[in-house]
Amino acid sequence: MIANRTGGSTGSSFSDASLKQFAVDYHKFQPEGILAYANSLALVVDFMKANGIELPPPKSIITSAEVLTVENREKIEGYFGVKVFDRYGSRETSVIASECTAHEGMHIGAEYLHLEFTKDGKAVPDGEAGDILVTVLGNHAFPFIRYEIGDVGAMAKYTDCSCGVTLPKMQMVAGRTTDFLLAEDGRKVSGAALTIYLAAKVPGVRQAHIIQRERGRLIFNLATDSQFDANSKAMIEERVRHFFGASMRVDYNLVKEIPKEASGKYRFSICEITAEGK
Repeated sequence: MIANRTGGSTGSSFSDASLKQFAVDYHKFQPEGILAYANSLALVVDFMKANGIELPPPKSIITSAEVLTVENREKIEGYFGVKVFDRYGSRETSVIASECTAHEGMHIGAEYLHLEFTKDGKAVPDGEAGDILVTVLGNHAFPFIRYEIGDVGAMAKYTDCSCGVTLPKMQMVAGRTTDFLLAEDGRKVSGAALTIYLAAKVPGVRQAHIIQRERGRLIFNLATDSQFDANSKAMIEERVRHFFGASMRVDYNLVKEIPKEASGKYRFSICEITAEGK
C-alpha cells in the first residue's frame, strides 16, 4: 500500500494488530508518498481515527485499482490534509489516465495509448458514458488493439485545463468495485488484492469473482481458458491459505464470463456476511 525509498507495506489483509504495526512502520519510514487501493486506504484512515493515531502527512497520495468515491476522497484528504490524486489503469496497459492539480477529471496518456468510449459497438458523444476500449500504441511485443477493459467511462468535453496540460480528459462512471472478505480470525482481506493476483498470476484465469456468504468458505466464480488445470487450483488454494489460513474452504464455479452488475460495474468480490456475523 505504501512505498518510498526505504520501505513498504502491502494492503492485502487487515487486523487490529497489523494496522497498529502499520502505524509503527509508517512513523519509522516516514514515507514521502502513498500509493494505495482506494478502499484499503479508507479503511486504514477509519482505524487510525477510531484509535486516536496520527500519521504525518506525506507529500503525495495516489489511489488506484478501485473506484475512489467522493466519501472516501473526503475521508482520506480530511485525515492527512493532503489532496488525493486518483488514477486509472490496468495490469495489461499500466497507467491509462491520472488526475492533475486541478482535480477536474483524469488526463489520458494520449502519447502512448488511444481510448474509445462505445455503446453497442458504436462511439458515443463526448460526455456520454460508454464501454472503455484501449489501444496501446507502444507495445510491439503483445499489441492490445481496441481492448475492452470492462469499465465504463466518458470522454470529457475538451476545455483548457487550469494546470496547463493539454491532454484530453476522461471521467470514470463505473469501474471495478470490491468488498473486503473475512478470515476466520476476523482479519479483513482485500478482495482487490486477491482477484488481481488470480488474473495476473494463475494460468488459465481470465476473470475472477469471489463471493463470501459465511465464515470459513469462499465461492470462486472463474472465467477460464484451456490453460486452467489442477496446478491452477493448487496455486489458488495456496494463496487462499496465505491470506485466510489453512481452514478456509473453496468452492469453484467455472463460467464463460463474469457478468457486470446493473450499474455497469464489475464487482470482483462480495461479502454477504452481516454485521452480526462479523
